[in-house]
Amino acid sequence: MFSTKTKFAVLLLGSVVALAVPISAQRTALRTGTNSFTTQQDIEMGRALARDADSTLALSEDPATRGYIRTLGSELATHAPGYKFPYEFRVFVDPDIRSMALPGGIIYLSSGLVLATPSEPQLAAFLAHQIGHVAARHGSEQVSAEYSRLTNRFGRVSVSDAISRLNLTAGPDSLLSSYNSQNEQQADTIATQILYDTRFDPRQIPTAFQNLQQDGRSGDLAFNHPTPPNRTAAIRREMQQLGPLPGSWRGDSAAFRTAQADLKNEIPFGLASRDESPVPPSNRWTAYDGVDFEIRYPDNWRVDESGSSLILAPDGGNVSGGLAYGMMINTFQPEGQNSFGRNSFAVPNQSLRTSVSTATDQLIDELRRSNPSMRVVRKTSKRVDGFDAMALELTNNSPLGGTEVDHLTAVLHSNGELYYFLGVAPQRDNGQYAPLFDRMTASIRFY
Repeated sequence: MFSTKTKFAVLLLGSVVALAVPISAQRTALRTGTNSFTTQQDIEMGRALARDADSTLALSEDPATRGYIRTLGSELATHAPGYKFPYEFRVFVDPDIRSMALPGGIIYLSSGLVLATPSEPQLAAFLAHQIGHVAARHGSEQVSAEYSRLTNRFGRVSVSDAISRLNLTAGPDSLLSSYNSQNEQQADTIATQILYDTRFDPRQIPTAFQNLQQDGRSGDLAFNHPTPPNRTAAIRREMQQLGPLPGSWRGDSAAFRTAQADLKNEIPFGLASRDESPVPPSNRWTAYDGVDFEIRYPDNWRVDESGSSLILAPDGGNVSGGLAYGMMINTFQPEGQNSFGRNSFAVPNQSLRTSVSTATDQLIDELRRSNPSMRVVRKTSKRVDGFDAMALELTNNSPLGGTEVDHLTAVLHSNGELYYFLGVAPQRDNGQYAPLFDRMTASIRFY
């Protein structure tokens, strides 16, 4: 049996709760759309895509910067509505303004975005907006709808099957981040609540996006985050529902300025921004001597053998972690192919031409897994150093923005491997680089 003092404490607590509930209850409730995935599958999908992203992005190595973004992001995410996803925040080194929010809570920011943000409240506004997309499950919702449309199947879906069928990537043109205005408005509402709860001014949301989208390095940011109608008014309405702020709005912290200063020193050599062009190719050439082939290239280009592919490119040829100018060289093992010797086309043979064409088609299918926007413009047969080969002209999305033209030469070697030489340049510079790539492939000699 309660004592009188205990009864009074319980009644007092009940009165406090009764006063607090109306303010909290006035905020717009989170409603998620139709989704074939569970929240645990959101986490599984995000982690699978993050493994690929981490292998291609240059993640920041500065501990102070990583710690600052992780601390700020985690503080904001604590106030996210809905399922409590295990949010993670990662910074990658890229002078362009890029970001992606993967299902399950892994959010990436480029160093260019952090540097282009003039204040900590605006950075918090952008982060809170990205958290809003995760909390509302917009990414997996879009994957669910596209999977159902493509397969005419409904109900539970395997994450691995969806990634494979839809060629899902964590890139800027991914289905995961092709938000519509309704998605943007809901993310704004959630961000308004998060910022209010952490004492950042929610009115910084439209200012943050306007500043970033007007920057010349914004790339696909404007496309991925279309401006919702009456954005400022909608944010003000939500703020009115939340009530007056108990205190003052937060400003910049010393950690924010330190992170920006550290990131300025972390742009790697040879990584260009969108508004920079590499120096023109030299008229003097040199040779690259590989294990089993030789190729000539301009002597002011660099050789990069650090990855799985050989890259021949000028300084500034890499943009946003992708090749914008230069040539990538690699091998591909086709399925079900026979081996043919040198000079196998001394007598024309349709079956041999088909075999090389089929092997090249398999290669294109493989390349499209990570380049879903790639399109074949033309395809012709040729010979390279006496070997059967195919020459293709392709188009793809350029890391500079817009379209690039790719010149692919695929050579079926007598060892059964398909050697491919992929010359890359923006469409506007194709007239200058196409003859250069032709000259390079004409110089190939196999040992």
